[in-house]
Formats: sequence, structure tokens, C-alpha cells
Amino acid sequence: RSSSLKKIDREGAALLIEKKYPELNNSLINSAQLGDIVSDPAREKLFSSAFIHELLARTQNHITKLNADSVIEKSRTTHSRNLFLSTLAIGLVVTFIVPDFWQQALKNSNPSAGNSPTVTAEKNISSPDLAEPVYSINDLALILNYPAYTRLSAKRVNPSDGSVKALPGTEVLIKGKINQAVQAASLVINEKDSFLMESKKDSTLSGSFMVREKGFYQFRVKGPSGTRTVLPQKFPIKLDKDKKPRILLFPANPKPVYFDTDKIQIFYEGSDDFGIRSIELVALIDDST
Repeated sequence: RSSSLKKIDREGAALLIEKKYPELNNSLINSAQLGDIVSDPAREKLFSSAFIHELLARTQNHITKLNADSVIEKSRTTHSRNLFLSTLAIGLVVTFIVPDFWQQALKNSNPSAGNSPTVTAEKNISSPDLAEPVYSINDLALILNYPAYTRLSAKRVNPSDGSVKALPGTEVLIKGKINQAVQAASLVINEKDSFLMESKKDSTLSGSFMVREKGFYQFRVKGPSGTRTVLPQKFPIKLDKDKKPRILLFPANPKPVYFDTDKIQIFYEGSDDFGIRSIELVALIDDST
């Protein structure tokens, strides 16, 4: 029976006591069941709260006069039974007559709980003076230095939208002005390679990179606080295709057969999309060059 006492609930204990003391006339079990309605405004409409409080008061008066030893006869469980019945009586009165007793006790046992939201909010408030500035680079200008074999002059693009379209091997010089002071700046190619830029007092940034593959480049800056920031805008890098040169040959004295002592005069014409550095004539005579 001692194990069953440990598992018995409030209504079970009330029924056990009602069985032993019929003169309670179900007041204890009614108190146990109706007591929850006191703290529930929606259910309180079904019963009068004044009636429930009166029932609880009368039940409390009866419980204090009961002999706890007579409910269960076994001496091994006497101490546990007495403690349980006393706790049940006190719990009924405290819970139903003072519904917010346990909530208030919980708050008092943890005084820091009410202050924690304020502390957290204060910690989360960031000072405007510590916020990182928003960077932007304007007045972009590009200079494209084509590969030497093209013999093309450098191409200047000013103003520029920042996009690059050039042959592989082209050196791209970039200049621009930044709106905020920075400690350092660099060019980041395809989120991999980085090239340091020169920063001047007038907020001008200049740097360069070699075109090797298509993709994009971005600016990365180091702010006054030391924080490194990659600007979100991505400037495209597109590759130009170097087409094959076009060569035309025109014999000046065409003959079906030439002797070893004959001279052959040939006119030629060549063109290329990026220029021709030199033209060499290769002749094959009797299977030898």
C-alpha cells in the first residue's frame, strides 16, 4: 500500500478519505473538482465563485478534524499518510483560495527573471557610432592594355560602368573614388585572387589585374575599425575571341608549270580582328621546304 500512496492523485486521495468518513458528504471530492474553476474566468460562469469559496472553507474546517491514522491502518505508511493528508489540505486551501500564490512564489524565487529581458535589450542596442559605414565606389574609369602581339594601342573607357570585355592577357587598370575613408582596398577576382589597390588622399583608388578567364570582380575594403568588407556589386569580365587571320595570295604570273630558274611573283593581303604582327611565306618544292 505504501507504493500505491506514492502514485495516488488528488481526487483519488479525496475518494479514499470520503469512503472512510461518509459524513463529509462528498464535500472533499467536490472541492477537488470545482477548485480549478476559481482561477478560470471562462468556466466560472457555470458556477458561482462565492459558492465554491464557501464549499472550500467548510471542507477545510472538516479536514482539520479528521484522524489521519484511521484512513490507512498500516503503521509503515503512517508517517507518509499523515504528511500526504496534511499537504493535501494545505494545498487545497492555498491553491483555490489564493490562486496566484504559486506563481508569485516562483517569481520571488527567481528575482533575476523579470530583469533579464531589459538587460538583453540593452546589450542588443547598437550604438550608431559603432556601425560600419556603407561603402560605394563611383567615377569608374578603365584602361585596357592589350597583349603585345596585337600591336593595339591602349583603350581608355571613361566614364565606365565597370564591366570588362577584352582578350585573355589584357591588363586592366581601374580607377575610382570611394565615398568613405578606408585603410586599404583590393580587387577580388572571382572570389579567389586578390590584388592590392593604391589609395590616395583624395579618396581615389587605383589597381590592376590581368584578364585570364571570364567571371567578375569586386572591391574589398578595410574600414577604420579594421573590419574587411566585400562590396556586393559584381562587375562582369567577358572574354573577347581572337579569330584566325585572313590571308589572300595572288600570283602575278600564273603558269601551269614553273622551272627551277623561274621567278614567282605573289601578291598577298592579310587582315585580323586584332592586328597582324608579321607574315611569313612557307613554300613546299619537291616535297622539301
